[in-house]
Amino acid sequence: MKNKIKRRKPGIVFKEDFSKLGLNTEALLSDLLRNGYIDENRAVTRKFNRTLDYSKLSLPPEYSRNKEEIYAILKQSQQKSAVREWAEAFIIALALAIFVRTFFFQIYQIPSSSMVPTLMPGDKIFANRIVYGPAVPFTALRLPEFKSPQRLDVVVFVPPEEKLKPWLGRKQFIKRLIGLPGDHILIKDGSIYVNGEKLNDARIDWIKYSNAGKYGREGKEITVPSGKYFFLGDNTDNSQDSRFWGFADRRDVMGRAVFIWWPPRRVSLIK
Repeated sequence: MKNKIKRRKPGIVFKEDFSKLGLNTEALLSDLLRNGYIDENRAVTRKFNRTLDYSKLSLPPEYSRNKEEIYAILKQSQQKSAVREWAEAFIIALALAIFVRTFFFQIYQIPSSSMVPTLMPGDKIFANRIVYGPAVPFTALRLPEFKSPQRLDVVVFVPPEEKLKPWLGRKQFIKRLIGLPGDHILIKDGSIYVNGEKLNDARIDWIKYSNAGKYGREGKEITVPSGKYFFLGDNTDNSQDSRFWGFADRRDVMGRAVFIWWPPRRVSLIK
């Protein structure tokens, strides 16, 4: 049978730690336990943490010549324990942040003027990822959605040309959702027509949409394919949107933009 190797746990002291001192290690460990410097699991205690130097150790006289070495061994174990605790706390916090970012909310900073004045360059926003059913990273799976994307929602998504890039290098866009699967979309005289009817809504009535790009040129009515969406920027003359690159896949919809939280003068819900 192979010998098992005992794994050393930071903050735990072993008999081997004191063997070089030439002392009765069992008796020493018992005395350290009795005086409250280690607990029943041989972990260094808070009482030891409050002991400022070796001269403050309360141990029987037979250990007087070895107090400094005993203190140093306990101190080393304590420091290893502290490093491990900080590392564990950091890993847990990082995992929690990634979990929240992936499945609940994500913070974005607006990089361009394509959604002016709804969103200004430099605005920092919260996007609700769970509402549309977040994607499980590195799989084709999605969690159940609470609500499907609605027309005129302001949405964070990955456009088709970005999908060709490595995962870490992909940019996410933020635009207004105009066309749902199966919709017939026409840009005419600065207005949007959906399935033959002019789209009227206070959120976009002020916009005079420009005819541009392969999918938005004058007189061209397009049909949104199944499982796809058609997006436009509010700043129509300065927006690279579905007029130029077509349709975004449902599985590439990341979340709904809900709230501007920075700068303070811009704090508001996103409509």
